[in-house]
Amino acid sequence: MKEWHITDSNQTDTLLTDKVTLLKGSLEKWNSIIESLSMYFSNKSSKIEVKENQTLLPKQDYQFYILSFSEQMISKDFDKVVTQIQTEFFGLLQLSPFYKQLVDSWEELMEEVELVSNDSHFSPLPFRLQPFNNDMVKKSLSIDSVNQNNLSTLNQLLLHLKVMERVTKRKIFGLIYPENQLTNSELQQLDNHLQSTSNSSQYFIVSNYPFSAAQNILYKNRIVNIHSCVLQKDKLQDILPINWEDHLFSQACNWYINLVDNFQEKTVILSLPTVDNLEQFIYVYSLFLLTDTPVIVDLTGVPTSFLNYFDTLLTDKV
Repeated sequence: MKEWHITDSNQTDTLLTDKVTLLKGSLEKWNSIIESLSMYFSNKSSKIEVKENQTLLPKQDYQFYILSFSEQMISKDFDKVVTQIQTEFFGLLQLSPFYKQLVDSWEELMEEVELVSNDSHFSPLPFRLQPFNNDMVKKSLSIDSVNQNNLSTLNQLLLHLKVMERVTKRKIFGLIYPENQLTNSELQQLDNHLQSTSNSSQYFIVSNYPFSAAQNILYKNRIVNIHSCVLQKDKLQDILPINWEDHLFSQACNWYINLVDNFQEKTVILSLPTVDNLEQFIYVYSLFLLTDTPVIVDLTGVPTSFLNYFDTLLTDKV
């Protein structure tokens, strides 16, 4: 996993990223992140910066697409790609000998129209055939909608991804709330597909479905991910009032992420019965304090000696 640092107007948001990156929570709150990514990769003059770890991503090497299943965000990216492909297809079609025959036949038909129009029966109101124009053929080209309509919603989505992945640049997709149109079974199939693809595409999914992905949660207007814990490991190891255990720290990070995920719009309520034992509580509550993550805590049953430790942590954060 890597970190993406997105800087816009002196504010930097950090995402934990992988081939598939989950942005969990409401679209209203993730909207600015999606817009920043779209602006960065599509606008050369944008003042937004996106760094992977400490390296600025070369925007010219990437193409960012949005496929949205939410009325809150409308995207025409797929239609734009289809138009590009249609133009490419038409260019090849013009090289066909049949196309030249069509142009020649049209000119002959123009002459025939003029000849018939000069007949006395039509002469008061003569007809003329407009010269051949490439747009007449180009506008008649369309995707075979019958085949598309016979596909399931999932297969239509996979088809759209396949079509858009034709672009030579590295692709980044923003998938917005696929659960609005896919069943849980289809979401699992989508999850499996994204994990198994061998291409270099990356996927940022705004969703509340638990995709197998680098997980980022919006909690109290801040982005929380497992890296939030990892950053505190050395400090916690130095100050912890009990023996350090790596496995307890890992478990505490999972508790921390799960609690934030479960509460999201509300404030996490933490008490001794919330976790497995006193040791785990000390790790978990310490992480909330060290990361400045809002929490409502009930210290009932916690020994006085540890209360003093938590008081010291709280004092240091003031």
